[in-house]
Amino acid sequence: LSDDFLGSYCDISFQLADHFVGSLIGKGGQGLAEVCQATGAKVQVSNKGAYVPGTQNRTVNVTGPVLSVHKAHLILMQKIFELENQTRGNVNMLGGAAVSGPIQ
Repeated sequence: LSDDFLGSYCDISFQLADHFVGSLIGKGGQGLAEVCQATGAKVQVSNKGAYVPGTQNRTVNVTGPVLSVHKAHLILMQKIFELENQTRGNVNMLGGAAVSGPIQ
């Protein structure tokens, strides 16, 4: 893969259940700040009460260079997977598709 491609702009958006947002953001925004610092991507979560229509989900946007965005997205998905396992007993409901077991 070329450096030009890996450095090109990328944007990934996904939905996150409102009750997970606080845990993902962390105290004082520390959780997201760590992801941003480690990857170079920018992560933004929609404002409290700004739900995806018909849901109690908020939108998470990850932007920046391709490699940074995909790395941040993977880190966030792992964190969400761990949060869901804590509350649902090893069942993951990312993106509406049920997945059991660890992310491989």
